Amino acid sequence: MSWLLLLSLQLGAPEQAVTEDTLREWSQNYRDSLVGTQFTFTTQEGLEPDGFIARQGTYASIPYKDGSLHRLDITKTFSADGLTTTTTQTLLQRPDGCYEIFQNNNGWVLEKHHSQLKEIYKEYGFRSDFMFIMMPVVRIASPFDESLSRERSGFSWGSRISLTKSKNEFQTSEFPWTNPKQVSVVSNYWLEDGCIKKLVIAKPDGTEAKIQEINYQLFNNRKYPRDSTIRVPGDDQRLSLVAEFSDVTACTKAPSYFSLTQFGMPEAEGIDLGRPTPVWVWLLAAAGGLMLLALLFRTLQQRALRKEST
Repeated sequence: MSWLLLLSLQLGAPEQAVTEDTLREWSQNYRDSLVGTQFTFTTQEGLEPDGFIARQGTYASIPYKDGSLHRLDITKTFSADGLTTTTTQTLLQRPDGCYEIFQNNNGWVLEKHHSQLKEIYKEYGFRSDFMFIMMPVVRIASPFDESLSRERSGFSWGSRISLTKSKNEFQTSEFPWTNPKQVSVVSNYWLEDGCIKKLVIAKPDGTEAKIQEINYQLFNNRKYPRDSTIRVPGDDQRLSLVAEFSDVTACTKAPSYFSLTQFGMPEAEGIDLGRPTPVWVWLLAAAGGLMLLALLFRTLQQRALRKEST
C-alpha cells in the first residue's frame, strides 16, 4: 500500500524538484568550494562487539593551472579482538590522477595510481578516505555519478530518485544490479544549501537502519562540516561513527607540497610541481639567523661597555 501511495505521489507531481543533474551540480559545487582550503578532522567508528577504527586526517588543497591539487594525510588505528594496528597513508588528487601512498618500515610506497580519476571523489568506483572530505555530499557524489547513468558500473548496486517533496527533501531507492526491480534500501535526504543535513537510511518496510546528521561551520560564506554522527536506531541509540572537524582556513601551500618528490619518488612524466626545500637549506638559514642575532647582541654589548667607560 505504501508503494502505491508513493507511486501516486510521483505521478501527481507536476515536476521533480530534484533531478539527477541537480545532484551532480550540488556535488560539483562542493568539490569546487574545497579548492584553496585546509582543515583537520578525527573520526571514531565502532565495530562489533568492542572494536573501533579511529582516524586522524589533515587535508589541504590549492588551485593549480586549470585544475586543483588535493592532499589528505591520514593515520588509521584499527582495534579488534584485542589486537591494534596503525597505518599511515597519503592520498593525492591531481590532474594526472589519484595516488594512494602508504608508509611502511622502508619508507613511502606508491600503492596505486588511478590515472582515469581527474577530480576528487568523482566517479571513483571504490571506497576511499576522501569520502570524509566530501561528507556533505558523499552519498550523492559517488556512486551516483555512475549509478544514475542507468548503466551497470563497478558498483554492485544502483540508485534512482523515487520521490521529491521539495528542493531540500527527497528520497532515493537503491537496488542490486542483478535485480533492478528489487528495492533493498530507501534513503531519505534533508539538505540545506546543497549539503546533506540529515540522512535516514531505511529498509523497504520503513525500518530505520542508520541516521546521519551533520552540523556546519561557515568559511567565506560557504558551508563545511563541523561535526557529524551516524547512529543506529534502537533502545540505546548506539553511535556507529563520530566525526569532528577543525576550523576551515585558507591554504597557501606551495605546489611542491602535492608532489611525489615529497615522498622520495620521481615525479610523473610531464608534471613539474617544484621540489620541496631541502632540509640543509633550512638548517643554513637557521644558522645564519643565529649568527645575525649573536652579532647584534655583541654590538649592543660593546656599545654598553663604551658608555660605561665614558
